[in-house]
Amino acid sequence: MFLEKCKDCGKKVSIRAKVCPKCGVAAPTKSFSNKRPKCLIQDCNEYAIEGFNGMCIDDYKKQKSANFNKLLIIFLLSFLISFLVFK
Repeated sequence: MFLEKCKDCGKKVSIRAKVCPKCGVAAPTKSFSNKRPKCLIQDCNEYAIEGFNGMCIDDYKKQKSANFNKLLIIFLLSFLISFLVFK
């Protein structure tokens, strides 16, 4: 397990830690910048990836899946309504 200093209190924490166990800061070992921006999704502390609309890969996949599900529901409802109307 790799340890780095917390950006807020300086305590050594795992690079995978979501919060510092001492001071409670989110993403204690991650420093965001213009080159490595933070994901735009609220409460996500991962790095955004270029080409994914300012999101990390996990949140981008979730949003893409949710959009596909919405389109599928709209298509099925349209098909059902047209079937009932033109029966």
